[in-house]
Amino acid sequence: LRAWLREGSTKDPSFCRCFVKLVPLVREDRDFIRPVLSQVQRWMLRGPPSRRRRGLVLRRTRATVCMVLPVHSSTLDVSVGVLRSRFSQQGSCWLRNDWRLTLKVSTWIQQLVAELRSLHEKDGIAHCCISPRTVLVGESGNLHLGDFLGKVQLLRLLKEGPDAVGAANMRWRMWYPAEVLCGSLRDGEMFMRRVDSWQLGVVIFYFLSGQHLFGDCSDPSSVCLNISAGRPVNLAMIADAPLFADLVLRLTAKNAEHRMLSQELDGHPVFWSMARTAAFVTGFTQQPAAVQRLATSLPQLPFVAALMGLQRGGEDESPPVGSAIELLANTGRSAEDDARL
Repeated sequence: LRAWLREGSTKDPSFCRCFVKLVPLVREDRDFIRPVLSQVQRWMLRGPPSRRRRGLVLRRTRATVCMVLPVHSSTLDVSVGVLRSRFSQQGSCWLRNDWRLTLKVSTWIQQLVAELRSLHEKDGIAHCCISPRTVLVGESGNLHLGDFLGKVQLLRLLKEGPDAVGAANMRWRMWYPAEVLCGSLRDGEMFMRRVDSWQLGVVIFYFLSGQHLFGDCSDPSSVCLNISAGRPVNLAMIADAPLFADLVLRLTAKNAEHRMLSQELDGHPVFWSMARTAAFVTGFTQQPAAVQRLATSLPQLPFVAALMGLQRGGEDESPPVGSAIELLANTGRSAEDDARL
């Protein structure tokens, strides 16, 4: 590695600060390690040079693969802690009625979903390594999925059987669904994409609460027990964010067949377009009681939150949700009038 850097094999200054990952190639594991390495290389080289992932598999021998990746500004577990300390309120979900956080969280979710869709649909690859420590935060605050070489460990343990999975590190196991913990995950990228869905749901919950959906992060043993039993014991922590809570539940269903896949998420209100959001809220302008009743939920629709921000010119104070709904409803009615014309 030192020789490679000294020779100036890369012009990318980000490699001046980097970390190195070493993956041992055990003879018995090569049948599934090689496909994963090929997937990683294809993932990093996709797209025009300006948009390619800044990483490189440096050296591959019979015994080891060495990968160099630039150091990101932070990981998600660190960034969420900072954000929570700034916006949290005692006794309530930190997202409650705050359009700034709605926009931040919805943007983060959409960034992760976009990366997952790219993997799933364009490359036919499941990631299987999504957790707060593997989601990277760039200098601009955008989220990126880290590399998925950790998938090698998952495949290795599944090949060895349930006993091997049960003996694995608890802090690794706590970020995997029940079918992985009991060693019953069927092989194939499609089944593993449902693992991605579950991990995405748990990470979204982490955005909102700073905790694991299935227990205290400091007690991975109890988290794993709750995962196996299908008990999302911390769900009440986001009771004040019902739209996001619904999304989390749909992604983390214990029955893998019932989980939403990345390509199905457009149908959920968190991902609605402006036109669909406008159509939904148009009827509320004549129903003040309905606006009052849904005042907690509606600011969590990203376009309602965006309009609340525009009405305040980006200031911190939240404007009345009713005025944002009125503006959005007018947008919806204008669109209907244009369609009739």
